[in-house]
Amino acid sequence: MRRQFIVSMVAGMLGAALFAAGPAAVAAIGDAVRIGQINSGNARTTVRGNTDGALAKVVNTSSGDTALQLVSDGPNLKVSNSKRIKRLNADRIDGFHANQLIRAAHTESDDLPDGDGSINTLLSVDIVAPAPGVLLISAGAHFYIDGFTGVSFGCWIDLDAVTTLSGSSRGSHDNDNSQGHCATSVGVGIAPGNHTVEFRSSSPSGIDIGPGSLTVLWVPFDGNGAVPDYVNYLP
Repeated sequence: MRRQFIVSMVAGMLGAALFAAGPAAVAAIGDAVRIGQINSGNARTTVRGNTDGALAKVVNTSSGDTALQLVSDGPNLKVSNSKRIKRLNADRIDGFHANQLIRAAHTESDDLPDGDGSINTLLSVDIVAPAPGVLLISAGAHFYIDGFTGVSFGCWIDLDAVTTLSGSSRGSHDNDNSQGHCATSVGVGIAPGNHTVEFRSSSPSGIDIGPGSLTVLWVPFDGNGAVPDYVNYLP
């Protein structure tokens, strides 16, 4: 009997020592949440209350990790309504930063360089493409051709001073030959980097060219649809 008592006592002491030095116990369904230990259970845990402040708050004073980490094979977070959550900022949308979604460049003037019988640059803008994409370009100018008969004028877009882009180009004037308008628009695939877009024109010497504008939009291209030929438009 004495020997059995001693064996039982030693076994109990070893068990207590192993419990104190071993891994943390696992809290299961129905147990209170144990801080610093693993809690598991195949049932939903709901915290319900009525308070003006946060019902649950997690604070991590270390700068080495986040205060909350969600791990799931499905979506890690679900919001029950459409209310805006302050400071919940997504870093990217479909792999793009905010400044990679669209960029725009625009310039205009009320008095463009007058015609001198040669080719002139009426307006010019620079735009930076952070990734491969498409430039959507639109430009137009007003021509005062009073006193000219049988006048001919045209306008077009140049890219990076080496490529004249084919696109829509139209010139028109009214019946009494007093005013005319030339406009052009085009879309072109480009490689990443800085690009210069010029709105150019040719018209007889002495023609007064008045207001005009040039607008360029860059949008990313993900490879779906007709693939732009970037190589032809590299500077």
